[in-house]
Amino acid sequence: MTPLESQKTTPLVSILIINYNTAEVTIKSIENIIANTDYQPYEIIIIDNDSEKDDQHMLVDYAEQKSLIHYLMEENIGWNDGVNYGFSKANGSLLLTINSDVIVEKGWLKNMVNIYFSKEKVGAVNANIYEDGESIITANSGELKILHGACCMFSEKAWHLVGKLDSKNFEFYGTENDWSYRARSMGYKLLLSESSVVNHLGSSKITAGGGLSVIKTGKIFQYIKIRLEGRVKFRAYNYKLKDWLSREILSEFKHAYINGYFRIFIATYIRVLFNIKNILLARKQRSLKRKEALKILAYDETKQP
Repeated sequence: MTPLESQKTTPLVSILIINYNTAEVTIKSIENIIANTDYQPYEIIIIDNDSEKDDQHMLVDYAEQKSLIHYLMEENIGWNDGVNYGFSKANGSLLLTINSDVIVEKGWLKNMVNIYFSKEKVGAVNANIYEDGESIITANSGELKILHGACCMFSEKAWHLVGKLDSKNFEFYGTENDWSYRARSMGYKLLLSESSVVNHLGSSKITAGGGLSVIKTGKIFQYIKIRLEGRVKFRAYNYKLKDWLSREILSEFKHAYINGYFRIFIATYIRVLFNIKNILLARKQRSLKRKEALKILAYDETKQP
């Protein structure tokens, strides 16, 4: 008997897809999900991030034809807040976000739910994401340090206690790292469902947020800046103060110098340092929220038989 089969009831999974001017791709992704999902019950929620009218009309017509839940944003709220908003409207006890450029294989969702029930205190489960024929997910005995948002399923309870994605402090990259760190600091496990194979065809995350697809347009230094700033902010908001400047900084310094983006490296650290007052305030607020969440978790554990 599998962990899932041992459950009295199977939980509702809310599957969230964010669209921004990619209706044709999004529709193909949903058709692929429907064709390859042998798990019930699930619901599909579509968030349209203020796409062009023709794209939006195509998506709405499809959603209404398939009786799918859909919300049309009056402005582009970005990928992070798109996820936050979509999950706030979800009915499931398991919340899954999947990029519109991801193609799933048979059994993907059932395997993810099965892994979720395989251990205690699981905060999230990642699908095994492939790009160009190779898995990009690294796990240690099935456990992850960092989640990959291209296809990731969260416990609704963990999502509530850990908190939503921090769109205030992270514009594009860094939110998955940040949420993962916060979850693990509260004792939650982040697991990989190795048999839940999905194929990531491109990089729709920035597109879903309304920004330029910097890789496709050749703006590689803009891409480096966004990624580097996400990493530096992640450390600033989470690591101990004595560590966040020193940990990994030497290797980043060397890499930036060798690869010709030393100025971006220096400018990024200067921007973060100039914002140190707000960072310290945010760290204090996060610490208080974490303590309250840990109290709730401790209380819940005393109530378990």
